[in-house]
Amino acid sequence: GVDGGPDRRTEAFLDLARLESGRVKFSLSRFDLLPLLDECCQIMQSKSDAAGLKVFIEVAEDFPQVEADRDKLKQVVLNLLSNAIKYNCPAGKVVLSAGLKPGGWTLAVQDTGAGMDEATLARAVEPFFSTKGLGKGTGLGLSMVHGLAAQLGGALRISSRPGVGTRIELWLPRAAPGDVPVEPYEGRRQAAV
Repeated sequence: GVDGGPDRRTEAFLDLARLESGRVKFSLSRFDLLPLLDECCQIMQSKSDAAGLKVFIEVAEDFPQVEADRDKLKQVVLNLLSNAIKYNCPAGKVVLSAGLKPGGWTLAVQDTGAGMDEATLARAVEPFFSTKGLGKGTGLGLSMVHGLAAQLGGALRISSRPGVGTRIELWLPRAAPGDVPVEPYEGRRQAAV
């Protein structure tokens, strides 16, 4: 997750406690996904540049608007981007992509990092589990992403292979039936950031 000192760890812990107790309030709205992904990439650009990484966004030009809590989805994307940058290989790449699936849509972050072995993968969403060592991150990032996905009626899938990289895919349900479709954002199919 996005690192910080003791205050950030306390805030992350309280966020997780609220999430697990069902006390998180969501503010659902319809919005274009590509501008949100662009915004997140811009926020993380100094970290990706410092690591010598290329970040790509792959979203179809006609991708429909999504219905979600924009601020919480932004937090998820920043968290996943931060991990993908931190655990990547020098001169690696990160790809953010979105797709439509039956009953919903997916947002995926794929990196070319070291990947995770089966034991690490099995514990990846456990609260406080971290491979970074004491004082280097909260160990709450993926557990929060997992919890947010569940609270929004979605799911989280992680696939990883050592030496190849990791793909984290968030599935969220489509907007409620009967909603009027809105024109999609006129964005790029693939953009290097």
